[in-house]
Amino acid sequence: LNAHGNSSSFTDHKLSVGDYFPDIVLTSERGETISLQTKNNRPKLIVFYRGNFCDFCQESLREMNDRMDTFMAEGIDVIAVSTDSVGESCQLADRLGLRFPIACGLTVAQMEEVGLFIHTRDPATSP
Repeated sequence: LNAHGNSSSFTDHKLSVGDYFPDIVLTSERGETISLQTKNNRPKLIVFYRGNFCDFCQESLREMNDRMDTFMAEGIDVIAVSTDSVGESCQLADRLGLRFPIACGLTVAQMEEVGLFIHTRDPATSP
């Protein structure tokens, strides 16, 4: 734990260039099934963000949304991914007017599978 009562870790597993993305299937903010694995040979931009509470993340999602015409013209599928619930993600997508799906409910095990940095907070000791 650090001075704020938070713990953080990097998982041992890291994806490298050329690795296949794990076959993680989540539910979108609209209740649709989304696979994060590329199966149609179209490139995917998969952006993991901390959650709807994160102002920086919201600004990044807005900027991605502003560039959707470019992504679509290049044939790039865009997916945002979060641990947030379907309801929280739906509210965020509506508020920001997102033109790409949010894959919801990412678990710690799935975060570890893709090698994400995992930060946990102890509510008793963290602001």
